Amino acid sequence: MRSILVAFLSTALTFLPSQGIGGKAGIGGKAGIGGGTAGGGFTAPTFVQSTYVAQTNATSITSITSPANTVTAGHIIYVFCTSGGGATATETASSSQLDSFQPLTFQSGGGNAAQAFYTLSAVGGSTTFTCTTAVGAPYDGMTILEFTKGSVTAKDTEVESISGSSATTYTSPSFSTSGPGLIIECAINQNSASGTWTAGAIGGTTAGNLVANSSTAGVGGQGCESIMPSVSQASITAAINYNQSTTYIGDVVAFK
Repeated sequence: MRSILVAFLSTALTFLPSQGIGGKAGIGGKAGIGGGTAGGGFTAPTFVQSTYVAQTNATSITSITSPANTVTAGHIIYVFCTSGGGATATETASSSQLDSFQPLTFQSGGGNAAQAFYTLSAVGGSTTFTCTTAVGAPYDGMTILEFTKGSVTAKDTEVESISGSSATTYTSPSFSTSGPGLIIECAINQNSASGTWTAGAIGGTTAGNLVANSSTAGVGGQGCESIMPSVSQASITAAINYNQSTTYIGDVVAFK
């Protein structure tokens, strides 16, 4: 009987190192709580550069093209296309490197139209970007933003709106995100008076990477900002400021 018990205990102890706490299947192991491959870390995207094409064409045209940018392969590219003069036609975005852009929701109202596009895997090299309207329009503008990709793999959510009353701040509708990543906000003012943009807050965090394309008399301007949160966001808004009371068309997109 004693020999049988000794043999049993010896067999049981043989299996403990690979199945216990700290082993392959245990707490702290590869698939367990706090494990390296199951947990992983978040690498935040970083802002790289921006380009702005001003809304200076007083007569209708169907497209505008940016100066050439040197783009790094695999980066995130966001393109914000706008048109004035009562524009109501949708936009498309394209590039000389034949990037595959995904569209966000088109918005039209207050005499202007806006639509944003993105790619999460840019083609590298010297690149020009083009915004094209389905119907020709005056006062076409474009802002292009480039970010490193970090841990971003997909679009999370988007919200757009046209502000109904004049104010010195554009505030987006409320939205939530499902994880860490990148949040971009862009807006076009609908006041032809000269003015400048300043950073607002996204989810209570002062926004960074302000791209403030100021208006000149008779020409609207575009403002963009972003944050890179390390955690998900619940029921937040994004705001950007302008020093003239005006209405806006705004776009917010989150990536995760």
